[in-house]
Amino acid sequence: MYLGFLISLLGVWVLLGTLIPILVCVLFILVTNYWYISFEEKEMEKQFGAEYRAYKSKVNRWI
Repeated sequence: MYLGFLISLLGVWVLLGTLIPILVCVLFILVTNYWYISFEEKEMEKQFGAEYRAYKSKVNRWI
């Protein structure tokens, strides 16, 4: 979901043809990676424990 949204933001950047939207893309990556995904991973680990840790070790964070 986050990767799809990032691709959409990159498309807007290309369509607008200016550099300002790339700042939005960078901000999105930082906030998503360090805030949303971290929070979700902690919650999943609480709920599913070792099973989730095994899954997380096999799957890339953004895929």
